[in-house]
Amino acid sequence: MPAARDSGAVEEVGGGGGFFAKFAPLRMSGLVVQVDQPRTETVSLSGHNAAQMAASGCLTAPFRAMGILMSLLFAPLRFLMIPSMMFRGPQGPDQLSIPINTFLLQTHSGDSVECMLRGELRGGSLRQGDEVDVEGRLSRHGVLTVSSMVNARTGATTTAYVDPRAKGGNFRAVLMIVFLILMIWLLVSAF
Repeated sequence: MPAARDSGAVEEVGGGGGFFAKFAPLRMSGLVVQVDQPRTETVSLSGHNAAQMAASGCLTAPFRAMGILMSLLFAPLRFLMIPSMMFRGPQGPDQLSIPINTFLLQTHSGDSVECMLRGELRGGSLRQGDEVDVEGRLSRHGVLTVSSMVNARTGATTTAYVDPRAKGGNFRAVLMIVFLILMIWLLVSAF
């Protein structure tokens, strides 16, 4: 049953019930009663950089193999191959700072909900005393991770932008390693 706009009750957006109901986004409306100082979270990009280096190494491997073969056949080409064989380190920074804005939302029913916007704020701003409608997911610790927030007075929508490199970098690195092992296994089993 959808909640009325001014009731302050929690509304599930995803529809359906059962097991997947707890993964559905939640909507709440209320008054921002406290805004904490923004803090930053440092995210390591080592997984992202490793995946990027592995992918570029796989894509350039056939061309490097042809270059080595050509340099073995033609002596003057050896001097041209030396610079391209050098190791190139990771491109870009090793860490990334992500701003985190936390605030306390008092719903119309009087409940207080701790909310968090993770990333750079895009759209509107976050101020104490604003009447807002928030949408997000509830964490295990009871903190609502807000994906979007609409100011009821101005209609401005605020979202948080997180650099894509900070999302799942280690997962991509593991996935790339599994993919490389699978490709090597397929090549070896083909012969």
